[in-house]
Amino acid sequence: MSYFKIFLVSILLFNSGVFAQAKDNDSAGKPGTESREELDKKNQATYLEKSQYREISFVFKDRLIQDIRSLAIIVGNFGKDVEGSEQSLEKIRNDYQAAVRYHYRRAYVVSGKSMLDIYKEVDALYKKYALVYEKQADELLIQTVDQLTGLEQKEIEERKSENRESRFRDIEEAKFKLKIAYFQMARGDEMIKDRRYSDSLTHFRLAKGFAIKTLSDLELEESKKKEVLDKNGTHLADNRNLTFKKEEAK
Repeated sequence: MSYFKIFLVSILLFNSGVFAQAKDNDSAGKPGTESREELDKKNQATYLEKSQYREISFVFKDRLIQDIRSLAIIVGNFGKDVEGSEQSLEKIRNDYQAAVRYHYRRAYVVSGKSMLDIYKEVDALYKKYALVYEKQADELLIQTVDQLTGLEQKEIEERKSENRESRFRDIEEAKFKLKIAYFQMARGDEMIKDRRYSDSLTHFRLAKGFAIKTLSDLELEESKKKEVLDKNGTHLADNRNLTFKKEEAK
């Protein structure tokens, strides 16, 4: 069963009250370090509940560690754009660590429920960044459109299309890249509507990448091309799933 199907099944069952279970107070110390007796009490459930939560725990354990890695890069690059995102990520990390303790101690009911709660936290953080990336991509594309329009008007006014200095080919290539970029924007917006926030980031990253490449290509001087790339170094590093480091850009 796929990760998405498991998630839907678990949520439906949870909402129906099948898996309703009172939470016991944690013992002193870190979550997941309780005595075996206390852990057994927390992990009590029907056979069906245990089976479902065991599957959820195994699937989400692998998925969430990838989400945490992705969010670490995103927060590392654009943490200032989402207030409290560093604290949210730290909580996700701590909650995940506790859930993994329960998982390896075979308390799958507890770990499964914890993994679902963490998934909601992860999804909420992805949502905030999806809106940030959408705005970033939109602003970069507006810059690109303005630069392209200015160049095209200049070409027409100076009748450069009639001589060898014409940049007609550059303009046409830029228009083609813009079409692709705006297609990616549309796909990203669709993903947001479908609440597939993490998937939307891929499309917004592509849109930003096309915008930056076009802005650079429209410059004739190498120094100005480099200036465009340096100015957008954080976006370019993020597009490669890397955390931007200023000292490396110098």
